[in-house]
Amino acid sequence: MSKLKPCPFCGSSDVEIMVDGMYYWVECNHCQASTKTRMFFNDTGNVKDIVAEDWNKRVHDPVKIEGLEAIIRDLKMWLSKWQNVAKILAHELAEVNPNEFSSALVSYHNLLDTEDKEAKKDY
Repeated sequence: MSKLKPCPFCGSSDVEIMVDGMYYWVECNHCQASTKTRMFFNDTGNVKDIVAEDWNKRVHDPVKIEGLEAIIRDLKMWLSKWQNVAKILAHELAEVNPNEFSSALVSYHNLLDTEDKEAKKDY
């Protein structure tokens, strides 16, 4: 029989194949997560392997998850840079005389261009 992987929900290794008559499934004894129940009329010796295979299937590939974590980290960095731009802009706009608004707008666009170029250097 295949070794059962830990529970994908709580991480517990306390998992086992459950049997009730002709019904088989894998269940986590910690959080009660389980596979679908399978009914077998005859046990040809591979029933527990089939049920274990159901439990051991995982949708998420750990390598892909690590890649997503890197993307999230990069997005947080970009967000932080743009939040800084927004703070600077809000501060400048609070001090702008309505008659000088167009020059403040030009300064804002220059600031955005600079931040965008700096952020792109990281990639």
